[in-house]
Amino acid sequence: MRARIGIIFIVAASALLFLGQSMALGKDYVLMSEMEGQLVLPDGAPAAQIRLERHWKWAWKKSEGTDITSTDAQGRFRFGAVIGHSRSAGILPHEPTVLQEITAFGPGGSSLIWSAQKRNYDPEGELGRPLRVRCVLGAEEGSGPLFWSTCTLMD
Repeated sequence: MRARIGIIFIVAASALLFLGQSMALGKDYVLMSEMEGQLVLPDGAPAAQIRLERHWKWAWKKSEGTDITSTDAQGRFRFGAVIGHSRSAGILPHEPTVLQEITAFGPGGSSLIWSAQKRNYDPEGELGRPLRVRCVLGAEEGSGPLFWSTCTLMD
């Protein structure tokens, strides 16, 4: 009986030690993958010097954030990956949910060009490939090949 209690104690202590190390160290998760693309006007001309605001909400940690970039003279833009950190997400079962939106602010007002939900923490997990997109400023966003957006994939 004492041997059995000793084994249970050792197993429980080992589990707590492992759990404690995992909780202390935590892990990084890709909430939004790196994205690059081009913003164009409805006639195909580059949308230069347009402010783009990317916003995300991570359901697991009830956290959110925003970053901003601008298009260059050719309408090109780039956002780096958004990395979240959690001590518990790798231990407790849950369904990853990250809401993503990108809004363009041009002379005619604001235009939502990207709205998606990421359901994993993998790099390039939105589509399983790099996010290289071409988006149309002022177009009516809709459910298309790329979530709810005005964007299409570039090769």
